[in-house]
Amino acid sequence: MAYGSLFSTKLIADGRFQEAVETAEREIATAPHDPEPYFNRGRALAGLERWEAAVEDYTGALQRDADASAVDPAEIDDELFFALRQWAVSERDQSKDVPRALAVLDRYQGICPQGRHTADLDTWRDHLRGVETVWIRERV
Repeated sequence: MAYGSLFSTKLIADGRFQEAVETAEREIATAPHDPEPYFNRGRALAGLERWEAAVEDYTGALQRDADASAVDPAEIDDELFFALRQWAVSERDQSKDVPRALAVLDRYQGICPQGRHTADLDTWRDHLRGVETVWIRERV
């Protein structure tokens, strides 16, 4: 972990997201093959609710050498799925465009075909369509 990554992580924790974006950008310029600054910039962009840009950075982090970083790929996967969900809900709520919201969510499978959240996609698709899943327990 480089000094810049430590600093951007601290800025994110303090809610100073724009400064964290700028710090992560400097780190990317000096270490373009390291996934960590992309991950940190993605987290900062998510803090700014810039979901599409956050997804791009999480995708970029996953495409880089995981051995070159202290960031766990599972953590990147989790943040990616969160950002895609938030972006999809935002699309649905702001534009009332459910098909577009579903397309945003479905990007997850293209980015992480074996991702940890593949099993959650159907539930979230239903949520975007306004269908809530109800579990009924049978009496024995």
